[in-house]
Amino acid sequence: MAQVARSLLSRAQDGPVQAGRAVVRGAMAWLCTPAMGPQWGVLRPWGLWLRRRAWGRALRRGSGLQVLLHPQAVPRLSWVQRNVLRWHALLAAGSGGGVALWWALGHWREQRSAWRLRKLSLLERLRDSATYAEWTAAALGLEAHEGKAKDAERRWRRETSLYDRELLRSRLAHLQETRERGDVAEMVFTLRADLLRNLGNMASTKLHEHRPTVPAAIGEYIDEVVLQLEYITNYDLPDFTLEDKLAFLRETRHAFGRTALLLSGGGALGAFHVGVCRTLWENNVLPRVIAGASAGSIVAAVVCCRTDEELKSLYAEDMEWDLKFFNNTTALKMLKSLALKGVIQDVHYLQRQLRELIGDVTFQEAFDRTGRILNISISPYSNHNEPPRLLNYLSAPHTVVWSAVSASAAFPFLFKPTPLLAKNRRGQFVRFSPESERRWQDGSIRQDLPKKGLAELFNVNYTVVSQINPHVIPLLSLKRLSPALMGLVNAEIQHRCKITREMLPSWLPGVWLLECYGQEWEGDVTMHLRTNLSNYFELMRRTVTNPSTERMNLTMKEAQRATWPKLGTIISNCKIEHTMDECMKSIKRQMHLLSKDQGGGLGAGRVPSWHDILYGCSIPPTSPTLSGRSLSSDSLELKSPERPGPETESDA
Repeated sequence: MAQVARSLLSRAQDGPVQAGRAVVRGAMAWLCTPAMGPQWGVLRPWGLWLRRRAWGRALRRGSGLQVLLHPQAVPRLSWVQRNVLRWHALLAAGSGGGVALWWALGHWREQRSAWRLRKLSLLERLRDSATYAEWTAAALGLEAHEGKAKDAERRWRRETSLYDRELLRSRLAHLQETRERGDVAEMVFTLRADLLRNLGNMASTKLHEHRPTVPAAIGEYIDEVVLQLEYITNYDLPDFTLEDKLAFLRETRHAFGRTALLLSGGGALGAFHVGVCRTLWENNVLPRVIAGASAGSIVAAVVCCRTDEELKSLYAEDMEWDLKFFNNTTALKMLKSLALKGVIQDVHYLQRQLRELIGDVTFQEAFDRTGRILNISISPYSNHNEPPRLLNYLSAPHTVVWSAVSASAAFPFLFKPTPLLAKNRRGQFVRFSPESERRWQDGSIRQDLPKKGLAELFNVNYTVVSQINPHVIPLLSLKRLSPALMGLVNAEIQHRCKITREMLPSWLPGVWLLECYGQEWEGDVTMHLRTNLSNYFELMRRTVTNPSTERMNLTMKEAQRATWPKLGTIISNCKIEHTMDECMKSIKRQMHLLSKDQGGGLGAGRVPSWHDILYGCSIPPTSPTLSGRSLSSDSLELKSPERPGPETESDA
């Protein structure tokens, strides 16, 4: 510094102009000096590091004397060390400091300002919402407060890149023109020609998820299609008969596809499924096709064995669900049962509880009674070469539902595998496989989400998944941080598990764990139980313990909060499908009334199934309850004499 001062004083004697020029030249020369060159620049620590590194290299080469005589001698520098100048380093440091200061000021603004307080208030309203309408109002208010609602141009560009807006606009214009002319034949031709669920990629989850509204072009197209379907259904002229309408709707619905609700396994965390089903039912978007495995099979069976009126009373505020299926409630009892019986819980207690909860109904009887299609997945226990099975009113019509649920819930070391029970033609309980005592275990081991079976049997092409598996929800929770990265990680885990499973023999103990991790975890829309590192072990404990009433209510509310952000995409993708279902019901009722007026029999009503023809029975409107009383077999026209109850059935 003293040398610099003396240089400036000597220059000042030559005059202020010359001194200023000298200062500028000196500053430019200093700035253009390499930041990490032989002069060591402004980055002194880097210079010391380079000097020590040079000494070490020189000593290893045996030229230590040269280094001592010339301490500034360094080996050849890299391109970065030669070309990164001091002004580059200062500019980078200044830019980094400016960004850090900008972030700090923005963080302080959010924490201290009234804007932040308003946002916290809206987030609290969002969390405390009791209905979907309240959540929607709070979500719209939060969007307006954050400025997202005003950024219409940016949202328009993002949405346009995700779906074909022009295709929907042109289709909408053609449909509107056809309706204005009143040409019903052209309406039918147009809808039948190109009515698809994912037309122009409008079913993309990225368009709707976590948003209370749908893009305008998609909403207008869906509303126009719904309007024309209702117009065709109510069109009353002789040139388009009821048979023509029903044929048109059947073919169109088959091409459009169906929606299914898939409930995963998860032990005592099944209260989350209860909340998801309740939210979908309250908003009139509960699919007719419902599949469940393990804990999901319990909730699916309860919902599919009840009519809409019974579900209304079931979901009443003062109604309590009895989902206590574990008889061993302490760690000591669990360890004792594991040491003596090889399992933690008693499967007979589970079967008694399920029988009181569901009743002695079969898959066919449940479908005839409610119209909902119950699907339960089970896995074979002893024969590893046999594929998993999907039980429903088509593949296993006479199988008793509660026995299928108990088999689907028989997770290894939790419950013993059990055989299936069925009803014969006289209504008596018999084994599902009379030729052998085949036992079945948890369906989530090999087929947690039976997408393939549902697509083959019921034309399902859109799935809504409720996921509560403890080994899956941590990975899904991390997906919020980086969807693309965690999607890659999940796909890699599934791929490696599948390959390893194929390489290992089936008899190897513990190989079923690879099958659990090698399955698909998500659907087109997925609601999952959120967790973090702090409460994950508590979540694992809750999986094998009976839930309290307070815990069930909290889990159901959490399920509602997880479902509300997804309702926008579910409603938009299922509105046309539900409209076609209602139109078909209306036409069938009209055909049935017309047939009765003409003195016919069943006429155009529901076609009798083989169950009605061979058994000659019908299911009366007797409701299974949750108050500890089972659906009495005495109320059924199909009498069932002495039945082997869970108490007398052997462990085999």
